Amino acid sequence: MKTMYKTLLWGALLSLGTLANAQTETLLDTNPVKFDWYGAFSIEPGQNPYHLDLSAGLEAGVILQSNILLGVFFTESLSGMYPWGYDPDEYLNYFDYGGLSLGYTFSPEKLIHPIIQLKSGWGNFALGENMGEVYTDLSCLVIQPTVGFEMNLNQYLKLSLAIHYRHTNSLDIFEFREASFDAAGITLRITGGIFDDM
Repeated sequence: MKTMYKTLLWGALLSLGTLANAQTETLLDTNPVKFDWYGAFSIEPGQNPYHLDLSAGLEAGVILQSNILLGVFFTESLSGMYPWGYDPDEYLNYFDYGGLSLGYTFSPEKLIHPIIQLKSGWGNFALGENMGEVYTDLSCLVIQPTVGFEMNLNQYLKLSLAIHYRHTNSLDIFEFREASFDAAGITLRITGGIFDDM
């Protein structure tokens, strides 16, 4: 199942690069660049190698020519981000990450339309006893491609449902010498802004 997710999402990523390049060339040749601001909140349930996990995130940036989204994001885990044997009743743990996002919206004037996005940045994983002593505090690279559909609710709000694959580099957590928090999951996002394409 994860192999299918990877194939689908990395294919979408390649398409994103091609489309963004073509859109940029068109913009430079024709109309002056138009942009709007946006902000978004997302909930992301997923399945990592150890447990079901749940994360929540914030994102903000600009929309160029109604199609290209350039932004920054921050995502924090709410549950499920710990290896086997490190139960949250006995250990404190958290995982968060943030960085830059690039997205492309197909036919944004239509009620329901496809979207693709790539998020990339740095994450931080910490694990310690509930008494407060930190066992480990590690950084990791995070890359997360996403593909899905978005619905225009009105001129100011959009709702999207997508699948994502979060890839992180391996972490050295005691007996878990190559602990991985890669995860396939779903992204439910609500986006606010002033959308002139409506």
